[in-house]
Amino acid sequence: MASSETYTQYLKPTEKELLEVQAGYEELEKLLKSSRYHEGGFYILNGNKVFSINEYQDIRQHKILLEADKHIELGAIEVSLSKECYRDIGKKSKPDKVYGRKQILESSYRGEFNRGHLIAESLIKYCTDFDYYKRENFVMITNWCNRATTCNHKHIACGMLFFEQILLDSLEDGVDICYRVTPVFKKLDASDDEEAEQSFEYLPRGIIMEAIVTNGKAFTGQNVERLGKKFEKSFNVFIPNAQRDLVIDYRTGEIGLNDNSVTLKDLYEAKGFKMKDLGEVVGVSHRTIRRWNKDIAYIPFKNVVNLAKALDMSVDELAELLLLDY
Repeated sequence: MASSETYTQYLKPTEKELLEVQAGYEELEKLLKSSRYHEGGFYILNGNKVFSINEYQDIRQHKILLEADKHIELGAIEVSLSKECYRDIGKKSKPDKVYGRKQILESSYRGEFNRGHLIAESLIKYCTDFDYYKRENFVMITNWCNRATTCNHKHIACGMLFFEQILLDSLEDGVDICYRVTPVFKKLDASDDEEAEQSFEYLPRGIIMEAIVTNGKAFTGQNVERLGKKFEKSFNVFIPNAQRDLVIDYRTGEIGLNDNSVTLKDLYEAKGFKMKDLGEVVGVSHRTIRRWNKDIAYIPFKNVVNLAKALDMSVDELAELLLLDY
């Protein structure tokens, strides 16, 4: 993918994939039903206020034991961030043994997943204290969950990177922040546990990101301006670990494809056009329409305008349905 803009239009999970995130996880389903879904692809939790220590413990306080002898656990990480604490930490390599990575590497769709930081490398530089450089700071998350970040008058896409940018912009303006990130894993019932060492699903259902200003200032930057005043002092959001067209088995780490695709032929037949008729309206031959049916990348922008008009939709609507990058 060429840019973060691409992640907005192409990878935002559909309603079907969002339902799969909470399927079979009663506690998460209850939490999300009491929350508000935002068009940017995330859920606003708890009225956008950070959780108290006792709220939703069955989701937020799980610990996955990764290495017993070193007492390395995967769970929520909470840090304090301040510009006064900034230090150059250099570039650190990602660990190989990230929980669930072995299962993803066996998938044909492994390129759709990342070893995603819980506390982003860009934010670690601002931490007063940080000891989570190993496996406990990484989970396997989709490109959408990890990287989606678009903020303009047409589109908004809010993955982890979008909210991390709010924190970075604010830190540079002298805002001190308490920040907590929680990977949401479903604990397996004894009847589900086919492997003795697997107590939790291999992939998180999503990531909870909580942040609150601690020095009386307010979050700054373009992203928080786009979200509005309710995000000026704190936020509490759930980023689904999902992606358009992906079927994710969170327990096993197996990945498949949803058939959400829409073709040009689907669109013009739904409007009652035959190939020749559409060509006449758009101003091209039926052979050109046939070629477009095989590969939508062949459609020049000047023809997209006429095509959208013939199909009674906007250019943006047509481009989004056919995954065109205009």
